[in-house]
Amino acid sequence: MAFSPCNNYLVSVGTVHDQCIIVYKLNSKNTWVKIAAAKFKDIIDAVVWSKRRIITVGRRHLRVWEWHENSVF
Repeated sequence: MAFSPCNNYLVSVGTVHDQCIIVYKLNSKNTWVKIAAAKFKDIIDAVVWSKRRIITVGRRHLRVWEWHENSVF
């Protein structure tokens, strides 16, 4: 799990069992709303933000995810 540099977005990485990466946005009511989601196959060990990109690192991969609100990766 990692917060964006502006702290308005949160990325959550599931386990190998659910295989989901989900981006949430903090709305005006201070609640988190899911705005993007994708499936993955590899085990993710770490996740970091780089502007509008999310970088995941696993045992056999380094992947850059680009996303836009209300879309799937």
